[in-house]
Amino acid sequence: MSDLLYDDLLQVRAPAVNFYVLRDSSGLTLLDAGFIGGRSLLRQALKKQEWEREPIRGIIVTHGHLDHILNVAKVAREAGA
Repeated sequence: MSDLLYDDLLQVRAPAVNFYVLRDSSGLTLLDAGFIGGRSLLRQALKKQEWEREPIRGIIVTHGHLDHILNVAKVAREAGA
C-alpha cells in the first residue's frame, strides 16, 4: 500500500515500518528500504504512481535496524543505486 504525500514524496507502507521515495529530476532516492515484502510493495507503489521507469539513484538509511535495512543490498544491486 502506498500514499503520495506530496508531488515528489511517496510513502510505502510495509509490515512493521513505512519507508519513502523521493523523486527529483535525476530520479528516485529511497529513504530506507523496508522490511519483509518491502521490495514487492516498492515495485507496486512505483507502478501505481507511474514512477517504475525512473532510476533509483540512491538509498539513504536512517539507522541500522533490520526493519529499515533488510532490502537495501538487493535494491541497490538491482537498481545500480
